[in-house]
Amino acid sequence: MEMETGSTSVHKKERERMERRYPGRAGPPCRLAQPPHLSPAQHKHRPQAHTKPSSHKKKNLARFLPTFLPSSLPRPPPPADRPAMDPVEVVMGAYGGPARRVESGASETMLLWGLGQPASHRPNAFARQGLPAFPIDACGRRLTLHQQPSSFRGASGVTGAVVWDSAVVLAKFLEHAADAGLLPVRGARAVDLGAGCGLVSVVAALLGARVVATDLPDRVRLLRKNLEENVCNGDGDGGSATVAELVWGDEYELDPELLLWLDTEAEPPELVLGSDVVYSEEAVGDLLATLCRLAGPRTTVLLAGELRNDVVVECFLEAAMAEFEVGCIEQEQWHPDFRTNRVAIFILLRKTPPPPLPVSTP
Repeated sequence: MEMETGSTSVHKKERERMERRYPGRAGPPCRLAQPPHLSPAQHKHRPQAHTKPSSHKKKNLARFLPTFLPSSLPRPPPPADRPAMDPVEVVMGAYGGPARRVESGASETMLLWGLGQPASHRPNAFARQGLPAFPIDACGRRLTLHQQPSSFRGASGVTGAVVWDSAVVLAKFLEHAADAGLLPVRGARAVDLGAGCGLVSVVAALLGARVVATDLPDRVRLLRKNLEENVCNGDGDGGSATVAELVWGDEYELDPELLLWLDTEAEPPELVLGSDVVYSEEAVGDLLATLCRLAGPRTTVLLAGELRNDVVVECFLEAAMAEFEVGCIEQEQWHPDFRTNRVAIFILLRKTPPPPLPVSTP
């Protein structure tokens, strides 16, 4: 004979009571009964293992629900007073391909760092800064750019003494866009800012542009050597390359050759190029002053920069948008073999000044 313990007896009596109260059912249809070994009074004071969130917590949680929804589920449309913020692709300047219009410096840097996630501590994707000479194939020939690795000592060294990834990306972009018929480089007049070792200037000249490669006075010796060895003026597509000293922000320190070139030309240059020229907040003002001095209404500015510091990039974009229309050229438009998340290519166009207000005569 099986003996009933106290707990078993209590459970049995409770089941019999529930069957008499709800015949044919296991219990109440809508409410779970309290544990049978507890009285209603005891159940009232029993600590709850799972408590429901309060109403204000529900509201806070609801704000984050769309973030965790699977992409396959349909999302509700945005409110009528807040339209969807899709990137706006436009054609800017002489470049015939699409560019994403930059609406604000903050949103652009958030997009570049959030999606691309550049990491400055990684090794260069294309440049080889430890070699005395950097070889690269471009424009159907083998180019050799002399470097001075001993002069480059990190952030405090001479950055123009070695080739950077941004220069490689911009040079190959020029070649790719010109071959695709999207950028008229042949016969264009171009100024290369901060030319460094001269890779961008060399490629632009080989594509047929008349290039003035500029840099600080103490850095033009290496630049001139690379241009002389890689560019034969008048050869190929009729391009040429000359060297001029340029100190940003101070037009009185322009090289006489560059001043003569600017003064004798009827129009500003069609192209202004620059690689790795956005590197500090202190240099942003001088760089923009030089861009405003060189660029005219028909000038297309192409700047490639390595994404090291989001604060510096945001500072430059916000300041540039006061004088220029700014766009970002997506990687899909670059040379397919020279793409990296560590570099961005921006395109700038000088804003058209508003027409003068009519003068009312009394």
